[in-house]
Amino acid sequence: MGEYEFRLLGPVELSARDGTAVHSVLQQTKRAALLAFLALGADRGRTRQELVELFWADRDDDGARHALSQAIYYLRRSLGQKAIDLIGERVLLNPSVVRVDVIEFRRLAAAGSLEAAVALVRGDLMEQFPLVSGFDRWLDTARESVRQEVLSVLDRLWQAATTTGDHARAIEWAERSCALAPYHEAPLRRLLSSLIADDQPVRAREAYDRFALRLEQDLELSPSDATRALLAPLDAPRETRTAPASAVGPDGLSATVRSEAAREVADAVAASREARADAAVITPAGGSVAATTAGAGARGESNRVRVRRWLRTGIVAPAALGVLSLAFVVNRVSVSPDRQVSAASTVERVGVFPLLYRGHQELAYLGDGIPELIGTYFQSLDQVSLLDARALGGHAGTEDLAQSALGDAAAHARSLGASMFVVGSVIEAGGSIQVTARMHRTNGELIAAASGRANREDELFELVEGLVRQMAGAFPGVSDLERSAALTSRSLPALRHFFRGERLFRSGSYREAVREFDQAVEEDSTFALSMYRSAIALLWSSDADFEVARQKVKRALEHSDHATPHDVELFRALEAFLNGRLPEAERLYESILLRRPESVEAWFQLAETIFHYGGLHGRSVRASEEAWRRVIELNPHHHAALVHLSAIAALKRDPALDSLERKVNGDPDVPVPTPQVRA
Repeated sequence: MGEYEFRLLGPVELSARDGTAVHSVLQQTKRAALLAFLALGADRGRTRQELVELFWADRDDDGARHALSQAIYYLRRSLGQKAIDLIGERVLLNPSVVRVDVIEFRRLAAAGSLEAAVALVRGDLMEQFPLVSGFDRWLDTARESVRQEVLSVLDRLWQAATTTGDHARAIEWAERSCALAPYHEAPLRRLLSSLIADDQPVRAREAYDRFALRLEQDLELSPSDATRALLAPLDAPRETRTAPASAVGPDGLSATVRSEAAREVADAVAASREARADAAVITPAGGSVAATTAGAGARGESNRVRVRRWLRTGIVAPAALGVLSLAFVVNRVSVSPDRQVSAASTVERVGVFPLLYRGHQELAYLGDGIPELIGTYFQSLDQVSLLDARALGGHAGTEDLAQSALGDAAAHARSLGASMFVVGSVIEAGGSIQVTARMHRTNGELIAAASGRANREDELFELVEGLVRQMAGAFPGVSDLERSAALTSRSLPALRHFFRGERLFRSGSYREAVREFDQAVEEDSTFALSMYRSAIALLWSSDADFEVARQKVKRALEHSDHATPHDVELFRALEAFLNGRLPEAERLYESILLRRPESVEAWFQLAETIFHYGGLHGRSVRASEEAWRRVIELNPHHHAALVHLSAIAALKRDPALDSLERKVNGDPDVPVPTPQVRA
C-alpha cells in the first residue's frame, strides 16, 4: 500500500495513509491537475514538453519550463522526493508512494474482481474539478474514457445478475449506470427491463419519466422509440394491470412520485382517476372503441359527432347517463380552448434602436438598415406595434450595454409609450457580419437575446428573419404554443400564419384557423406544431373530421425532429386519442403533466378526453373536474374550462354554479343561456 491515496473516481481527494487530507496540494488547482495528469500517465509518465504545452502554453519555452520545475519541486516537498521520478525528459508518478484509485480499478477489473472494482467508484473522473485552461479539454476526453470503462464493468455485473435471476442486484447495477450516465439510454433500458422483470411497473414508469424530463429540460430531446418500446406492456388499460402492493399507495401512486416536487400534480392526476378501478368498459352498440372509430371515419361521420349522438340518444349504458343532461349544453356552444372572457388585450409597442456598427465603412448603413428590417418583420407578425424609427435615430445601442446607456435607451423608449425596446450591434470583420439583438422591457429587464452570423451581405435577410423568430417568443401575451412555434419554425412567413391561426382559434373562427395553420405548413413543410394545431382546430370546427385530423397528426409525428419534446408528447397523446386508445391518451397526458404541471394544453386535452369520452369507460364527467380546475388556475379566463365547469356544477347542483355562470356569460360573444346550463 502507498504512503498516499489519490482518489480521482469522484471528487478529487488526496490523503496520507492515516487518512489525513493533504490540503497543501489540492489548494493549488493547477498543481492538483498536474498530479492527476501524471497519475493517469501509467508507467510511461509524461514528457516535459507535454506538460508545458498543456499547462503553460501562454508562456515562452523558458518561462514554461521554469514554472514546471517549480510545480514539481512543490509536489515533491509535499509528498516526498520519491513521489515523483525524473528520468531524462520524462516525469513519472511513483505508484509505490502514491496509490491511484483509477489504476487500482483497472487492475481489479482485469483480474475479474468486478464488485471490488466498482466499490472504488464514487462518481465521474475528477467530478466538480475547477476549470484549468488547456487541462479541462484533456479532462473531458479522459472523463468520458474512464466513464465507459466503469459502465462496461457495471454492464458485466448486470448481465451476471440477470443471468442468475437476481433482479435486486441487477437493478442496483443498472441504477448505478444510470447515475453515472444520466443522458445515456442503454443503462436506462437495462434498468427498465430489470424493474419490469421484477414486477415493478410503477418504478419503471417513474424511472422513464425522470429520464424523459431530464432529457427534455437539459437537451431538448426525447427518448428513442427503442426505449419507449420497453414500456409497451405498461401501456395496457389500467383496469387490466396491477402493481405490487408494496410499490404503491392507496391512490395508486408510489412514494417516489409523491415526492415534494411532484405531490401537487400527482394528487390532481390521482383525482382524475376516481371511477377507473371499478369501471366496466362500455362501447357503443357492443363494439370496441377502435372499431367504432374506424367505422365512423369510413362513413364520413366524425367520432366527436358520433359520440355526442350516442350520449343524446341513450345508446351508452346507464353508467354514463349522467352525461345526457350536459351533452346538449356543452356541445351546442362552440367554444375555443384558449378563448378568454376578458376584453381583447391591447397591442404593446416596441422600439428598435439603431444598432452599434463596427467594421468597413461600406457596410456602415447596416447600423440603421438592420433595425428597419427587424421592425418590418416584427410588424408582419401582428403581435406588437412599432415606434417611429425617426424618433429613435439619435439613440444608438451599445455593444457592451453599459448600465447607463441601457438606462437612457429604456427611458427614451418609455417616454415614447413603448413597453419594450431592442438594442444591439453589427460587427463586420473580414467580410463576415455578426449581428446581436437584445430585447428589454423598459424597466431594463432582458427578455430575449439573439445573434447570428452572415458570411455575405445577401445572407442578411435570412439572418434577420432568424433573429426575429428567436425574439418573437418573448412578445407579451404569447402563449406557450406560440413560443414553441417561434423556436421550431424555420420560416418567418410560416410563423406569421401560425400566429394568425392562433388568434383565429381563440376567437372561435376554427375553419379560418385551419386555413392559416395549413398555410404555415405550406411555407415550412416540416412545421410539425402547425400540423398538430391544424388537427385540433379541425376537430373544433363544424366540419370536424377525425380521419383528416388523424392524417395531420401522423404527419406531425413524422416531423417530430422539428418539434420540442414536450410538443411531441402532445402529438402522441392526440394520436392515441384519435385512434381510439383512450386509456393510453389519458396516461400520456398525465405523464406530460408530471413533468410539465404548467402545461395548459395538456390539462385541457386531459379534461376533454375524460369529459367527452370517459362515458365510454363508464366514468362520470365529474372525473374531469379537477383537470378543468387546473386549467382555470393557470388561465383564470379560459372560457372553455369555465363552460365545462358550469356544466359539472349543474350536474352536482353546486352553489358555485351562479358565480361560474356570471363568468361564462360575461363574454357577450358566446351565448350560454342559464336555463340550458341548469337542465
